Amino acid sequence: MLEGARHTVPGGWDAHLDEMIGRLRQLRPIAEAYGVVLAPENHQDASSEDLIRVCEEVGGPCIGVTLDAVNPLAVGEEPLAFARALGSRIVDVHLKDYHIYLTESGYRLVRCSLGEGVLDLPGLFALLAEVAPQATCNIERAARRARHIRLLEEDWWAGFPARDVRAVIPALRMAARAARPAGEEWRTPWELEADADALASYEEGQVAASVAYLRRLAEAR
Repeated sequence: MLEGARHTVPGGWDAHLDEMIGRLRQLRPIAEAYGVVLAPENHQDASSEDLIRVCEEVGGPCIGVTLDAVNPLAVGEEPLAFARALGSRIVDVHLKDYHIYLTESGYRLVRCSLGEGVLDLPGLFALLAEVAPQATCNIERAARRARHIRLLEEDWWAGFPARDVRAVIPALRMAARAARPAGEEWRTPWELEADADALASYEEGQVAASVAYLRRLAEAR
């Protein structure tokens, strides 16, 4: 399930989360026997509160979280606040970045190289060093097609519990401040149906730019 569209989950999001917790509980003895950590990801669906609940109800040392660094925006949460809420539960981090394009329904999240989008990566690394120094990090390429987060539509919120509007303001503020120009082309080469050579050049270029950005951050430390 993508784009925070929890209202589309058959049977409801709460039932889905209960089922996931039940399955992870069944896997817990196996994980403990082999010394591995089960680490579900915030896949544009789970809130920070959901993942804390998962960890608490599954219990034990072999449950944690894989943090997708910018997916919190898909559920109306600011990325660093989301990470801080999870704290030491974070065991792995997917590093990716997004451009934001405002729409009448909310905003679109469009893939870009690390350092080119909205993610405060130096801030995230500093936070991880503080709360989850054991976490591993890897570069992840975001979805080939833009994700439309329709959080200004009433139906979108049907999948969420009641939330104080002030909790959503940091994400909305980030979107407003970082939004790309309204007339700019937001579609990726994949969405524009570019040819194979152009797609390969695009992918290789974005990975290379991300690696170069991370290297500059490392050298500046």
